Amino acid sequence: MIELGSPWALWALISVPLICLLYWMRPRRQVVTVSSLELWRAAVRERSRSFGLNLFASDPSLLFVLAAAVLLSLALGDPRWSSVRQAGRDRVLIVDTSASMQARAGSGGSQTRMERARVLALGVIDGLGPLDRALVMTSGRQARLRSGFERDPVRLKRIVAGLRASDEPGRPGRALALALSVLPDPAGGEILFLTDGAFDSTPEITRVVDSGRLRPILVGRPDEENVAITAFDLRPQPGLEGHYQVFAELGGFGRSSRQVAFDLAWNGEARRRRIVRVPPGTGTGHGVSVPVVLDLSALPSRASLEEGLVTASISVTSGGADGLAGDDRAYAVVALPAPLRVIQFGEPAPFLESALHVISDTHLVRRDQFRSEAFTSGTMAPDLYVFNRVPPPPLAEFPERARVLLVDVLAAGLPVRDRGWVEHPVVTGESDAPSLSPLDLSGVAIPRARRVERADPGASAGDGALAPRIWSGTTLLAFRYASQGRRFVYLGIDPQRSSFSRLAAFPLFVEKELRWLRSGQGEEPPSWIPAGQPVALTGLGSDGTPVRISGPAGDRVRLVRAGRVYFEETGRSGFYAYRSERPPARVRHFAVTLADREESDLARRWSPEIRAGEEGRRAAPLPGSYPLWPILLVVALVLLGIEAVIRRRQLGV
Repeated sequence: MIELGSPWALWALISVPLICLLYWMRPRRQVVTVSSLELWRAAVRERSRSFGLNLFASDPSLLFVLAAAVLLSLALGDPRWSSVRQAGRDRVLIVDTSASMQARAGSGGSQTRMERARVLALGVIDGLGPLDRALVMTSGRQARLRSGFERDPVRLKRIVAGLRASDEPGRPGRALALALSVLPDPAGGEILFLTDGAFDSTPEITRVVDSGRLRPILVGRPDEENVAITAFDLRPQPGLEGHYQVFAELGGFGRSSRQVAFDLAWNGEARRRRIVRVPPGTGTGHGVSVPVVLDLSALPSRASLEEGLVTASISVTSGGADGLAGDDRAYAVVALPAPLRVIQFGEPAPFLESALHVISDTHLVRRDQFRSEAFTSGTMAPDLYVFNRVPPPPLAEFPERARVLLVDVLAAGLPVRDRGWVEHPVVTGESDAPSLSPLDLSGVAIPRARRVERADPGASAGDGALAPRIWSGTTLLAFRYASQGRRFVYLGIDPQRSSFSRLAAFPLFVEKELRWLRSGQGEEPPSWIPAGQPVALTGLGSDGTPVRISGPAGDRVRLVRAGRVYFEETGRSGFYAYRSERPPARVRHFAVTLADREESDLARRWSPEIRAGEEGRRAAPLPGSYPLWPILLVVALVLLGIEAVIRRRQLGV
């Protein structure tokens, strides 16, 4: 079957009538002396009845010129001969964009595996036939479709040229399974996978290989030396404010032992360095642990910050090579403890205030009486409302997500009944919380307490249910209550008039209840997320609030979403900043890190035997059509040569 690559070029056939017109208009006048015109009139009448055929018979060179013009016009239309078997074949082109593709393609070469894969992918596109279609897909942590099935090679090349290797760990099984499912005709389609093979086979991959539709194109060296941060985490050190425990694991891949420098930086400022020896083979098993304590207690700027940016990096000082730079750095965001903002209504409570100051950095404002303006003053809501023997408002009037401590006083709307007073109650039970269970509260002297009973003793635990904390045989002495986002703790033991505040159990009780009150104000974000994993950003305002996100490379994204934003473009390691465009526009950060042992192993572990061969042979252009214009050009030139010979003979040259 013959197809034209440039049908518009057939306009060149207009040259055929133009050549004929010019031939007829050529000067042919010749003076001849004759005795009579009768014979000439008869010859003219006979010639007019067969003008066309006589024209070609009398001047065959015109026929050769016209034939050459037709052939040259057809050659401009780029005719191609395509076989029926190859026409219309679909191909899925998968390009591996995982972190290992950032490694060099060969020893001492300047080209990366990704750059080599792009060159081979462009060669595949050049080999597509006019009716062939191709779909471009990338394989990282997730499989991503970069195009639909396209016949336009220019568009396909533009997509491939824009592909870059990410910092994501590879999950090729997902991409191969998706590619097999999107082939319209699995029996005739083909999947081409350009990858370095630095991964282990999985059942998903095996299923695609067994289908017979996969054609792997492997790039890079089969083995490559590397050293990497394969695990990273940090947490506050218990009992030491401003100290953080950093846990890192270093792995060596290959046959060489390396000495590396492990550096820690806080907000871009270098803080710690350790020299570590990384033996070979530690990447595939247990790596070299590097525990470090990061002391930030003396930093003057720490008190004004809500979060800190921690960067861990390694650099080879001696030994083998480091094949991949993307796994030499790890990033984490530390949420610094914010001061506890407390508004206390009622008379001073020295023991309670002292416990709050010991537990947390507390900013306390004391007011004698409660007024409703405290909820509508427009100032920032406190973290904790304390009502010390002062009547509070009903539960429904508290702000959304309010946290309240009620000391020897009840609020309307709590699921309890106030039955008056009880003298000298004796503690007979306490909750099974770890902070209270080892302590004996039976000796607490309580002169007087409210007689409090549950309004619904059979209610189950959960939102809107009451959870007793301390009780006696006649009254509830402490309980928790949560409803519609609000949380309340009731303490029926007056710290000033009982011995409870003088026991070690009192600050432990306050710490435990305070932790429960504050735990519902938002989930503790992770210090970092793996590259390529979507992240949920919370606390960004109401519906329709614009959110700006800037990545490690300075690229900016503007999203308009509800109060919870899911951000998926986390393929680059580093720190991401985000903020709401509505006040208060506080800038927050989250960190993205590779830290993946399997991805840092650059050795080729997957090399199927199907269609085996050299890399260059596998990347040869795929046959789909055969151009015919060279043949037409040669024939046209031959015809023009014959015409030139005939013309020379006619002229007697």
